[in-house]
Amino acid sequence: MTFLPGQTLAAVMIPVIGDAIDEPSETFTLTVTPTAAIANGTAGATGTITIIDGNAPGAPGRVKVNVGNSANIDEGSVFSRSITFSDGEDSGNDGWTYSVDWGDGSAAETGSVEAGVSSFDISRLLADGDASHNVSVTVTDVAGDSDTQQFQLGVNNVAPVIALHGADSVNVGASYTLDLGAVTDPGQDTVTSYIVNWGDGSSDTFSNAGQVTHAYADPGNNTISVDLVDEDGTHTNAGSLTIAVGIPPADVSVNAGGNATLDEGSVFSRSITFSDGEDSGNDGWTYSVDWGDGSAAETGSVEAGVSSFDISRLLADGDASHNVSVTVTDVAGDSDTQQFQLGVNNVAPVIALHGADSVNVGASYTLDLGAVTDPGQDTVTSYIVNWGDGSSDTFSNAGQVTHAYADPGNNTISVDLVDEDGTHTNAGSLGVQVNDDVVVETVRIGDAPMRITKIAQLVDAWSDPVVDTIVHKADAGNPNEAWSAVTPGILSTQFLAGGDLYAGDLGVSGRSVATSSIAQELDGTETLRFEFTQAASAVTVSLSRLFSNDESSIFSESGRLRLFDADGDVVGETTFVADTSNGKQLVSVASEAKFTAVEFNAGAYDGGEFSFGGLASTSGEFATDIFADASGKLYGSDYLIDWIEPTFEISLVGVGDIG
Repeated sequence: MTFLPGQTLAAVMIPVIGDAIDEPSETFTLTVTPTAAIANGTAGATGTITIIDGNAPGAPGRVKVNVGNSANIDEGSVFSRSITFSDGEDSGNDGWTYSVDWGDGSAAETGSVEAGVSSFDISRLLADGDASHNVSVTVTDVAGDSDTQQFQLGVNNVAPVIALHGADSVNVGASYTLDLGAVTDPGQDTVTSYIVNWGDGSSDTFSNAGQVTHAYADPGNNTISVDLVDEDGTHTNAGSLTIAVGIPPADVSVNAGGNATLDEGSVFSRSITFSDGEDSGNDGWTYSVDWGDGSAAETGSVEAGVSSFDISRLLADGDASHNVSVTVTDVAGDSDTQQFQLGVNNVAPVIALHGADSVNVGASYTLDLGAVTDPGQDTVTSYIVNWGDGSSDTFSNAGQVTHAYADPGNNTISVDLVDEDGTHTNAGSLGVQVNDDVVVETVRIGDAPMRITKIAQLVDAWSDPVVDTIVHKADAGNPNEAWSAVTPGILSTQFLAGGDLYAGDLGVSGRSVATSSIAQELDGTETLRFEFTQAASAVTVSLSRLFSNDESSIFSESGRLRLFDADGDVVGETTFVADTSNGKQLVSVASEAKFTAVEFNAGAYDGGEFSFGGLASTSGEFATDIFADASGKLYGSDYLIDWIEPTFEISLVGVGDIG
């Protein structure tokens, strides 16, 4: 370049190569020499010019991200990394935003970094491999300057592993059972085929895990290996198990298993295996089982090609220990007998108790000794009732027993049962609150004789000044149906207006649903209501014809009792389920809020809704609505009332001595 005379300014064009590449700042030198100086060899003036690389770290005005190197990690693992960045021009007072595109088709993750911070963490569960993802990380400042950097993230597939279970030995020709157990795979893969290499040169392919079988033709030590096939291919030797294949003994050999112990009332079951090395078994085998309890031996046969049979026994009663003998015999007369001990534990009986939850000092408290549950074949001979006040009584039979408490307090009644196995303490318990601040009057209504000479006997039994009226209706859910008075006389029972007594017990004449042959039983949607002339605090009811395992079914009859105050509001409720086969049951309920009416229904609650006529399970849960069998016979809950006994309280507060 030449300056003309008088020229003091000229442009110099310097081409830049590799502008997109990060590199240090570069310099070049410019020398200006006068023409005369060139002629006489004098040096000219020299200047240095620096080219600053705007992409270089620390360059002003640019965001710079450092994402680190590429990485590889196994599927099922969590990848974590800290991302650092710089922003040479900006102080970062307004912070930054970032986004991470994991390169797997999912939406980019975004976030922000506050002022003064120059890093942030990223993490990702690598759910499945093999895979390779190009991860892009972008950091942007408030001025819109950004930088994007990438790294490769590889995901390694991890081969699955299978758990194998099976015996460590088997005889030639016998059936060997292998359990293909749980598959462990950190990836999201599904096994579609299980290839079992039996170790004898043969293999089988199965589509599901579980028990598979194989018979070995030759003796030796074999290693079973299992290959698994999933979306990632075939994974060889995902599990292995060693098994010794032996030559069976020449004679019959029985494997009866080890000793066992179960509770009385349980069923003992076992599979007996055997081998017969000399015989091919073309004619089969016979077996006998002596249970060691004095009963006759059980016998049976095993067909050709089968080397096992099942035995089972109801263990009716304990404590006991039986020496069980199992014998297998082939057609040639060869046999083998093996034994094991079978222990039977006694299970303590449990008794159902029913009674009011409160009573007053001096008043008669009625406790119903209900059904005894015992899985063993034992008979209770004594019922020892501990009343909770230090006293006890012994009774020879179940049923209703009474006691009067002398002092107030909270008492827990417990009952001990005595049978052939001894005394079983606390076989049942019931809490009762004894109060001393009131005098109670208890009035029993009903309890009518089964055989009468005059209708007046029934009328008298079901009448009392404390009873305002006894009414019923056919459909509890129909608010438009009027209540009608019960009829204690002996009249037609097929309609609501008919006679309501059966053998002296009260129900509702007619049928809303024909679940019983006795038309007076309270059934279906029927309601029976007692209204009193004064407010009561408790009521006890004796029910009849309320059967467990109703008509030999697996269901039990059930019902509910509700208490209503003078305003018609429900102030108390209890439900009951039959617990005896004799149909008798005592139900009690008390209420802090006084009540003037009691209503009865047959049925059970299905969740929060009452199923009229419904049946319960023997455990007390809802079982079924009314149903019909194949012949059209209807099944449902129904029952009668033997007697009802309301309790009325008279407060003693402020009252002087009585008498």
